[in-house]
Amino acid sequence: MSVEKPFTPGESERLPDVFAAPRVPGTLPDRPGETNLLPISALAANLRVEFDQWTGAPTNPNDFPAVVQPYWDEVPLTPKRFQYPFDAQALFFLVPEYLLAVEGAHKLKYRITADPPIYDDLSKITEVLIDWSPPSRNATPSAVLVPAEVIADGISEDYLAQNGDQLLLKIPHYSGTRTEDRVMLFWRHSPPRPGDEVALITHTVTAEEAEEAQNDPTSTLSLALAGQSIRDRGEGTIVVDYQLADRAGNSSTLSAAISIDVDFGPRPVLAPPTVPAFADGLITRAESLRGVEVLIGQYGAAQRDRFVVRWGTQASFEEPVGNSVFPLYHSVPWEVLTVLGTSTPQTVPVSYSIRRGARSWTSGEVLVAIDLTVAGPANPDPSNLNPRLQQVLVKGNGGDNVVRPEPVPDPPTLPVELVLYDNPRPGERLDLFWGTLSAPVASVTLDASHSPGSTVTFQVRWADVIRAGNSAVMPVRYTTFNGVNGQQSPDTLVDVKVVVVEDLPLPQFPDRDRLLYINCSAQPWNGIRIVIPPDARFEGGDELILHWDGYSGTALSGQLILQENFPMTLTASAATEGIQFTIEDFERHILPLGFKSPGLPSSQQDGSGEAWYTLYKKDGSEGTSKRREAYCSIGLVPAGAPCPCRREDYLEDSAWCLPTP
Repeated sequence: MSVEKPFTPGESERLPDVFAAPRVPGTLPDRPGETNLLPISALAANLRVEFDQWTGAPTNPNDFPAVVQPYWDEVPLTPKRFQYPFDAQALFFLVPEYLLAVEGAHKLKYRITADPPIYDDLSKITEVLIDWSPPSRNATPSAVLVPAEVIADGISEDYLAQNGDQLLLKIPHYSGTRTEDRVMLFWRHSPPRPGDEVALITHTVTAEEAEEAQNDPTSTLSLALAGQSIRDRGEGTIVVDYQLADRAGNSSTLSAAISIDVDFGPRPVLAPPTVPAFADGLITRAESLRGVEVLIGQYGAAQRDRFVVRWGTQASFEEPVGNSVFPLYHSVPWEVLTVLGTSTPQTVPVSYSIRRGARSWTSGEVLVAIDLTVAGPANPDPSNLNPRLQQVLVKGNGGDNVVRPEPVPDPPTLPVELVLYDNPRPGERLDLFWGTLSAPVASVTLDASHSPGSTVTFQVRWADVIRAGNSAVMPVRYTTFNGVNGQQSPDTLVDVKVVVVEDLPLPQFPDRDRLLYINCSAQPWNGIRIVIPPDARFEGGDELILHWDGYSGTALSGQLILQENFPMTLTASAATEGIQFTIEDFERHILPLGFKSPGLPSSQQDGSGEAWYTLYKKDGSEGTSKRREAYCSIGLVPAGAPCPCRREDYLEDSAWCLPTP
């Protein structure tokens, strides 16, 4: 378009110009439906648009200046003014980056106006295309389509040999398929390895493929992977995905992924497993409580192999082989061993499977016999102790579950009763155990006369009761045995005191005089010393209680007026050095025995004290020293003196107390 201006004298006559269309460097080659497509790399900054020097440009000093006004669609851009002289390198204008965010076709043009405006002409128009839409329209592309046998069995040398040494994959249809779209297929290891970030193959969509995709939404793109390309990437679990990109450079997200196992090794030869507990031909309950081990021998393993052990119909969790040393060990737990119950013996097939990626192989079976039956109620838990068994009742001479040294039973046996369990069978044996004795102290073999709920009586020899010793919590239990398996009842705790320590050494008074007196010369205000001679039966940790009994008269005559107990724990030296003890607290423990009241004659003031002790040994036995044999008379009031002796009444430690003047 041109606008004619009236002729002015002195101006040169000029015909209107038709200016050339602007140029956009870097556009992509045209394709049907895509003219002057801009790559997205060109849209990351202001877009440079160039134009040619026009006729009448101010190239001489007398030429009029001119203004170039560019347009983006109908949006005027920043104008540029040209006057002589000007740089030909300035023949361009910029489209601001923010205008490039709008997708679609856009028109570029410019107007040149002289100054003064003797002409005002528009250029031809250039159209450019902006594409911000990635292939698949921002939807995550579907996973690559892989042959079903590859999903199931992976890729092996056998597979490649049978399929022309290649793997054929298909890319599902995606929205907006266009010529020269690119499909970049990634072949990644799990876990990743260096080089996985490089596409294994890139496929460029042809015009025929694009046309088919536009007309048929079920169409796919075919990709052929050469066998050597797969071998070069190595074995393992492979995660396959792809990314789409168009001519403009828009990229889709990564597609959904799919895993393929690649294994070029030979098929392993799997021998049947070994079950060590079955070496004697039968697995018993005792061998099963902590699980039954299944061993897998060497088979040419790969580090990524995983194995599963099958016990009957039950399969274990997968376990990794890794760098394990062969044989591989797997323990079949009690919960699996008992899934079919424990009431009858069973024969169970045992095998294992090896999985290497998508491929797996199963070994041959070994048949094992297992017997978990018991006499009495079955324990569902993997324990030899069965809380469902009744406890025994010890009919002791001191009462139920109480046994004392007297009277000794006649005959010298102790009855122990048991209420029998349900479904007793002839031939089942019950063994009774007492304390820590290792062998049973009594046994009963059931016969046809024994019925559920009837009472079975064990007879325990009195000698075994004595041999087991004393305990306030003596455990008594029994086991049942059906010829194969045994189980144990809960303990009955019995109070047993049948062993007595006799003839213990008597306490001695080293400060007692020949008349068996403790008087002022013994300095009783410092205490009365008592010595218990050594005895081999004294042991470190034994408990001993020293008893101190006071009487109002001498030689333990008169009334019992004082009783004190002094507990102590013995050390190991008591067996060889004896026990040293001092009755202290003169005012409380000694003075009342040698001084009744002021004014009484000294002969009526004297009393006496007895020392005896009880020994409680660690093994539960106990004993008491003889009574009324270890004593001392106590005289604290000197003849003619009105009060008991005290230290301050003495002229010196060894002198008799002088009467008060």
